[in-house]
Amino acid sequence: MSRTRSTPLTVVIVSVLVVAAVAGAPAAVAQDGPPPTPAAYFGDITIDGEPAPEGVEVTAYIDGEQRGSLTTTQTGAYGGSSAFDQKLVVEGTSDDAGATVEFRVNGEVASTDEAIEWEPGEVRRVDLTVGEGADGGDGGDGGDGTDGGDGGDGGDGTNGGDGGDGGDGSDGGDTANTGGGGGAVAPPPSGDTVETTSASVEMTNGTATLSAGSVGTDEVVEAELPDAMAASNATLEALSVAPSSEILSFGAEVTPMAPSGMPDDVRDHEDAEVVSVFSIEPTTFDSGDVESAEIRFETEMSAFSDAESPEEVALYRYHNNQWHELPTTYEGGGVYVAEAPGFSYFAVGGPQSDVTVASASLGAEEVTPESETEVAVRLRNEGDAEGTTNVGLRINGELVDDRTITLPADATRRVTFTPQFPESGEYEVVVGSTEVGTVSVVESTDDAGSGDGSTESAGDGAGSGAAGDDGGSGGTPFEGFGIGLTQVVGLVSLVLVVAGGFLLLRRE
Repeated sequence: MSRTRSTPLTVVIVSVLVVAAVAGAPAAVAQDGPPPTPAAYFGDITIDGEPAPEGVEVTAYIDGEQRGSLTTTQTGAYGGSSAFDQKLVVEGTSDDAGATVEFRVNGEVASTDEAIEWEPGEVRRVDLTVGEGADGGDGGDGGDGTDGGDGGDGGDGTNGGDGGDGGDGSDGGDTANTGGGGGAVAPPPSGDTVETTSASVEMTNGTATLSAGSVGTDEVVEAELPDAMAASNATLEALSVAPSSEILSFGAEVTPMAPSGMPDDVRDHEDAEVVSVFSIEPTTFDSGDVESAEIRFETEMSAFSDAESPEEVALYRYHNNQWHELPTTYEGGGVYVAEAPGFSYFAVGGPQSDVTVASASLGAEEVTPESETEVAVRLRNEGDAEGTTNVGLRINGELVDDRTITLPADATRRVTFTPQFPESGEYEVVVGSTEVGTVSVVESTDDAGSGDGSTESAGDGAGSGAAGDDGGSGGTPFEGFGIGLTQVVGLVSLVLVVAGGFLLLRRE
């Protein structure tokens, strides 16, 4: 009799173990969520003041542990901003969020403009510098050129080595005027002493007409512009021109204008906040006859929305249907000097942020009442300055949530919302001005919560459970218990097996 009893008892014990293992397996899987999306970086590389050659190894470390590396395939840069470009992919865990990323170039620690904190899924431009940069700014010491022997150091602020001719002493004073600060005189074409010719200026209907006689390659034409050359938020103060070939009769027209007054065939500057524009048009010679020109202008920081320092202000020249940034030096007191290789339209501009919704997607398009779904949003700052924006989530036109997000220049960030839908119906979901899609809320007895679990968030490449971290469980968790539908079925099966086993024992 005891032998007969042992068989059902064994069946009960084995059944309990098997069902418990089946019921517990999904729970164990559910506890291991997907790893965070790696961050990705790209940017310029400078070694000892020069663009880095291709074949350079760039590595990234977090807490002393290497998390990513790549070998460059182009000069002066690693990776690129395009979705198809290579990037430095840096892995991390949820505990690494906010940790500092250390970059190394060929094993040497690289410096960055600011400390870089690792954020999952972030795509960001980070420029790297190793060794000593080009100290062209040291040319500012050219002010000592009045001492005669040191006069040559005042050349153009970067070519101090050309100063051998400063030994004349008497020329040192003129050299100092162009050193570092870059005054109103264009740098000499060859480093030799040049003659200066003053152009006459006549104002007619807001246009300054500049004229002078014959100008050779060993001469510089200078013109002091009247106060009437103010245009919106900037004022032109002076212009100097060094020709590349002899100009028999020098003539040019300078016209300030509002940004809205640019001709229709001139493209808008999409990468800078333009506060003032003007044109310089040669009337008796070609723009190609100019070796270099210096343009002195004045503007106030209050004219710019995103510029944080005067060093971020620059002069731009329109050439070949594009805007090109010119070397611009801030002299103080709101005065700037820029060097141009020719004439055209010019714009005074500063950096601008351009934070937009790059993409937005729904975790599920169909859910049950009282369920949630994830709305995943990727923000992108295409501008050259840090920007802050408010991102609002609207459902059927009603604002239900909003976030204020700050992004560095040329960076991407992921933001998620988890709205709840209380009752059946159709709900239009909009983020900012971007239509995300329609969520259908339907009553269901068979697939309750099927929309809240394993749907992947489009554009992010990783599944995310909108109602909780149960992306792979296949069922809606019971609030307060932390278990899914599969676990409940397993437990019910366990109870039924145990009950059946005891009935068999009693029957025996």
